[in-house]
Amino acid sequence: MAHRPSEAPTTDYKLKLDKMPAAGALFDMDKLADVSKDVVAGKSQEECFAEISAWAERYSPELAAFIKERPETFMATIALWKFSGKKVRKDIAKWSDLMTMFGYMYQANYTPAEYEFDEKLTPALVSEFLTAYMPAYDPNRDSSEWFSHVGEVAAGLGYCPNMKEYKKDPTAWKGSIADACAIIRVAVTGKKNSPDLHTILSILGKEEALRRMQACLDSTK
Repeated sequence: MAHRPSEAPTTDYKLKLDKMPAAGALFDMDKLADVSKDVVAGKSQEECFAEISAWAERYSPELAAFIKERPETFMATIALWKFSGKKVRKDIAKWSDLMTMFGYMYQANYTPAEYEFDEKLTPALVSEFLTAYMPAYDPNRDSSEWFSHVGEVAAGLGYCPNMKEYKKDPTAWKGSIADACAIIRVAVTGKKNSPDLHTILSILGKEEALRRMQACLDSTK
């Protein structure tokens, strides 16, 4: 039985931009992106997994390969970029955004085109910290233990492990514990901002995390 127009699936309708007025809301790409982010935010992790898998099969072989090889890990990454604590994030407007924004989690042998270090984190400071941190990096530490260890390494180099103390007199220190974490974050992702760093390191695994830190260290020379 043929569908009545009102019952036909949406895939039967072809969007033709040349038939729409240029001043229409559908041409406001920022508005469309905002609406799309709301739609993505409303999807469950399972729905995201299924839809991204289907999209990647057609448009992103690299992401499709990651999903097939590490489906449980990929599901964990969805939770990572979808939630911030109990809050639902709204960063993703379309599935291609995943590789643009979070490709560092999915790309094999990823090396950033550039490292987004703050100006105060000079190549000398980055080199000094990574040289001290890398030999002692242990992926088996939980989040709290990992953060405490970063603070210990940083303190030994002249960084303040306590943000309240640092804010009292920033000039007395090379930087803060936040700066130390920023060095690791940018070294492995290339970006100033990312979801939870400890989780990202766990997803990458020790060998890949250290490879990226070494690549960043080499770039400072």
